[in-house]
Amino acid sequence: MNFRVQDLMKILIPGIITTFLSGVLILDVKQFTVLSSLIKDTMAVWILVFLSVVYLLGYFVDFLGSLLEQLFYKYFDKPSLSLLNEKLKRIPLSDREQIIEYLCEKLKRSSHRPFDKNSANELFKYANVLKDYSSKRGNEKISDYYFSKILSRNLSSSFLSTFAIYAVFFLITPKAVPFNVCSLGLFLGFFCTGYRWRIHSFYYSRQVFYTACENLFKS
Repeated sequence: MNFRVQDLMKILIPGIITTFLSGVLILDVKQFTVLSSLIKDTMAVWILVFLSVVYLLGYFVDFLGSLLEQLFYKYFDKPSLSLLNEKLKRIPLSDREQIIEYLCEKLKRSSHRPFDKNSANELFKYANVLKDYSSKRGNEKISDYYFSKILSRNLSSSFLSTFAIYAVFFLITPKAVPFNVCSLGLFLGFFCTGYRWRIHSFYYSRQVFYTACENLFKS
């Protein structure tokens, strides 16, 4: 898939979900009926308004997701650190020792283990540079994993944004639907997409290491 299409999708899909869920949770049947009649009369205008709202919300969700990612890695280990120190057995970095020695030799630095956050970050950044000189196939895999990671991150951010919108609305105008029922559904959506974001982050980081060191495994 073309990168520009991916870049658009990571904003539009979460934006559509946030707009739709917020509308369902905030508007009642009567308000939906009034809105539908307005849309029928000025369909083209409302389509433009809808797309504008979706894109702006999606852009905000992407921004919020980026902030959440920075905040998360401020207190928790990045995937690169976990991979280099074998902290997650379920998603191992195959040929880890060879990859570490290869990158450390290129950087002319010690391969002393276990790695701390700074040294792991240094190796990953260098691997990110090396990958640009690797095969097209390897970089295409990285792009796919990166898109999956960002989309999952933005989806989790969209559930969080919807919860915030609904919480504010509920405090102003309590709805018939219990708040705890809706919040539970949004929390489950946030948890599931957040989990997938974490897993895709590991796949992305691992592929960066593999692609950067592909010359190491060529026969």
